[in-house]
Amino acid sequence: MKQLLSLTILILFLINFAFGQDNERGKISKTKQLSTVIAVAPIFPAVAKATNTSGKVIVEVNVNKDGNVTSAKTVEGHSLLCRTAEVVARMWKFEVAENESKIQLTFVFSILQKSSTTEQLLSVFTIPYQVEVKTRPIEPLVSSDPVSDKNKQKHKRN
Repeated sequence: MKQLLSLTILILFLINFAFGQDNERGKISKTKQLSTVIAVAPIFPAVAKATNTSGKVIVEVNVNKDGNVTSAKTVEGHSLLCRTAEVVARMWKFEVAENESKIQLTFVFSILQKSSTTEQLLSVFTIPYQVEVKTRPIEPLVSSDPVSDKNKQKHKRN
């Protein structure tokens, strides 16, 4: 029984070691967490704001040894938010590393109340790789009462 336990621990250790290490052939690493050098917050997309669309977008980026993002692809998120997140994800920069890496960046798009203060609308960066972007809802351009609008126009003419 003791030998079986020792053998199990040894196997688990070897599996962890094998999958936790990169080989020397330039394999892409998913294990090491890279420090962010430059993180860019997106602007809330106008179409998403107009349609009251909010949510989370996860973008997977490939980072080369120099810390530059070489590609960005949405893994999850609403289509009205994805393009903006991908474009901004390509602007991020990470520390120099021994190997290429894959990192998932999370962009959270939130629509707050009309009464939100300017401070509440500031983007928030959360370690390691998340940004929350906030905006107020768009004011409707047309009144919800077309009859009332016509009466206002008549009074303006007189």
